Amino acid sequence: MNYLLKLIQKILDLIFPLHENVQVLEKISPAEFAARVPRAEPKDEFSASDFYPLFRYRHPLMRTAIWQIKYRGNRDVAKLLAQLLYDEMIAELEDETIFGNFTKPLVLAVPLSLKRKRKRGFNQIELILDELRKIDLGRTMEFSKNILTKRRDTLPQTTMKDRRLRIMNLKGCFAVAKPELVRDRNIIVVDDVLTTGSTINESRQTLLKAGARKVICFTLAH
Repeated sequence: MNYLLKLIQKILDLIFPLHENVQVLEKISPAEFAARVPRAEPKDEFSASDFYPLFRYRHPLMRTAIWQIKYRGNRDVAKLLAQLLYDEMIAELEDETIFGNFTKPLVLAVPLSLKRKRKRGFNQIELILDELRKIDLGRTMEFSKNILTKRRDTLPQTTMKDRRLRIMNLKGCFAVAKPELVRDRNIIVVDDVLTTGSTINESRQTLLKAGARKVICFTLAH
């Protein structure tokens, strides 16, 4: 089924040329992207050192990049975003390591429910982590899948404007499948967009309750 969807998408790409922003994203260097897209300006509740959003989501290039990885599984864009994310992670980890003994962290993606992953065919953040793994080669981080899981499907967060409803929607939806692998570990959780923070914070709290030593969060945009 996934093969058929990919084949259909390739045919559509031939019939309907890629949007200009997609063409730019597939050719632009990480340095050029960083120069063109403004940095995120987190709200006060995310100013703490445990949350690191990279870029401003409202910029057209950033929005297109998120759309391309989330709904198209665009590997070229995933590579671009992974390099940008890796550079940011390494810079922040220098301070975290010196002042917080945050060494050899385990990097995890915010999970999708099985239903949503089957429907989409992939988890876009796992695509990013696959590229991060190739960049890092085990030098400073470890990567794993299926440790943090989403045990029930939830309503899309984008359908809820009230922050309290977003929090309640996600309450208790994540679980740690293998607590022994997170106990006393430093962990990095990665997601695509930080909006109210409900999703990634619920992931973080789930890992802390399972015994993680410290959990910090990186998102591509805010």
